[in-house]
Amino acid sequence: LKEGMSKQVAEAIFESVLPRSANDELPHSVAGSLVAAAIRIDALVGLFGVGLAPKATTDPFGLRRMALALVQLLANSNFNMDLKKTFDKSAAMQPVSVDAESLDALLTFVMKRMEVWLLEAGERYDLVRACLSENGANPHMALNRLNELKELIETPGFASAMAAYGRPSRLVKSKNIAANPKGIKTELFENDYEKNLYKAYTHALSQVHKDPSVKTLSKVLAEMAKDVDAYFENVFVMSEDVKVRDNRMLLCANLSALSKGIVDLSEVQGF
Repeated sequence: LKEGMSKQVAEAIFESVLPRSANDELPHSVAGSLVAAAIRIDALVGLFGVGLAPKATTDPFGLRRMALALVQLLANSNFNMDLKKTFDKSAAMQPVSVDAESLDALLTFVMKRMEVWLLEAGERYDLVRACLSENGANPHMALNRLNELKELIETPGFASAMAAYGRPSRLVKSKNIAANPKGIKTELFENDYEKNLYKAYTHALSQVHKDPSVKTLSKVLAEMAKDVDAYFENVFVMSEDVKVRDNRMLLCANLSALSKGIVDLSEVQGF
């Protein structure tokens, strides 16, 4: 201020060092938040790039504290930032070469700091894992998903959603079948149970595309529960006809993939 800078600039400069500790205040201004995040991102990418990642017992550059500050900044802001893409862009501007292995290690490191932060705050381990599995590179989105999941977890509809998700997901879990909505061949359906489930699936898919939230996902899965139950009670998925069997397995894989990018329900206790 004494140098004639505006109050907003002075505030952003001060906020650029926040938070200074785990329980410190966070920046209040957009400019301060952006500068604070940029400083941490630049330092983390650069130091990981030159092989100075923390060791098990040593962290001379305070990178754990720096990563936690970045997570807190982004999780509590409105910045919908994909850290994988952001780290890649930062690496391209570094004065040293930063390889892909270092960037992968950095992303894993930051995600682990977020997991520890949430668990120390008293959040359930399974819910944290469910959200970070799909949104770990985006702290703001991960925290939003976690808050959504916490609100829904005890509702009757969520139990139905988990049941509808669980049956097809457990069947294809170890099969390594890639989801492909356009790959399902409706002409291979042999009964109404298949047709009804496919119809329910396409409706659910359209709803999730419109609103990829935990609430919408839970709602459409719960609505499918009766069709899922009827399907598994009346359809033998592992048909002797290879084409029919593969088509049925693909439908199950697509059902399981409805949660992709939202939350990994297989991590939730009771799956």
